[in-house]
Amino acid sequence: MRYVSVAFRFNKGATGGPGGVNYMVGQCARSRGAKSLRCYFRPELPKIINKVLNYANRHALRFTGIPIAEYLFNFVFILTIVALKRKASYIIHDPVSSCIASLLRIRFSQVYHHQGSLYDEHLSFGGAPSLRLRKLYTWLEKSGFNRARYICFPSKGAVEAYFTTSSLNRSDYGHKIRVIHNTINEAVELSPEEYVYKKHELDSGQILFLTVSSLSIAKGIDRCPLLFYYLKQRKFRFKWILIGNGILKNEIYKQVERYSLEDCFIYIREFMPNTEVRRLMSIARFYVMFHRHSICDMAILEAMSVGCIPVLSRVEGNLEFNVKNNVIFFDGDYQDCVDRILETNFERLASLNSKVYRTYFNNEVFFNNYMRLFEDTARGGVFQR
Repeated sequence: MRYVSVAFRFNKGATGGPGGVNYMVGQCARSRGAKSLRCYFRPELPKIINKVLNYANRHALRFTGIPIAEYLFNFVFILTIVALKRKASYIIHDPVSSCIASLLRIRFSQVYHHQGSLYDEHLSFGGAPSLRLRKLYTWLEKSGFNRARYICFPSKGAVEAYFTTSSLNRSDYGHKIRVIHNTINEAVELSPEEYVYKKHELDSGQILFLTVSSLSIAKGIDRCPLLFYYLKQRKFRFKWILIGNGILKNEIYKQVERYSLEDCFIYIREFMPNTEVRRLMSIARFYVMFHRHSICDMAILEAMSVGCIPVLSRVEGNLEFNVKNNVIFFDGDYQDCVDRILETNFERLASLNSKVYRTYFNNEVFFNNYMRLFEDTARGGVFQR
């Protein structure tokens, strides 16, 4: 049996989301000599074709609110793969491709990587409300879910996030749901420590806190500045480095000014290579994320792997990182969270987080779970609804 993993996303390496996880499936397969498994990504097109596609999408969005040309390209992409690999077991990482697979009646399971339902994620990133778009997204999700052999999520929190923001009924799909946690690229060579200290003008005498995230409502970064206000009140020397961009950027700036955090805040909007981000994680003591709901952020795993201690909101998804009481949780009480940060045995908790990653979230565990999903999908066929 041939195994095919598909994501209609560009191959940008282990960056998270459908494309990033598909990349990790392929990397783990190559390192283990699994020649029966092939991964496919959205193809890079010539510039002239991209211009035509973008032009068609702009006009389609203007008049219908739907990227029709993009969906047609997606259909051709999946149809081409199926024509080449008809007798295969498929794992599909994005909802539109899963919907197309359901129309083509192939044998597949779906892995859902989004932060809640598609429509809720659309609103979270600043999209305008649209009844037409909500109906379309619900149809896409339902079509894929109904015909998928299994529906996988990267955490129990991702399951909760989806069904609390979707009109679909969880009880209709409970027998199909599985959880496969993400992993990270373990082959990354970190940037030199001296280079990172110099570039960002860091002081080795300060405790570093790091956050790497899109600045969306779901990620909850706007809840972080108050934590650093209370830390500063304790005369604690630190720097908070925030890497990311999104609709809450201005709100975070306002809070930084309101709480007089300018002297201990570093904001990095532009793209930063993963080798440099991972080096910052290895230097930082704490990784801070106050999600409103969480799925399974690869960045948290990257931080844990190098001993950067997670300080996370207590929501489903984040709870699953806390295997050995290795996470500091924020329960809404900033003073209490600050107390627990200051009372931390840094060396012990850093070492424990690294051990938790190596034991429970490593590449081997990840790949074995995906191979089991491929095999079960091949045996189970396609559900009819």
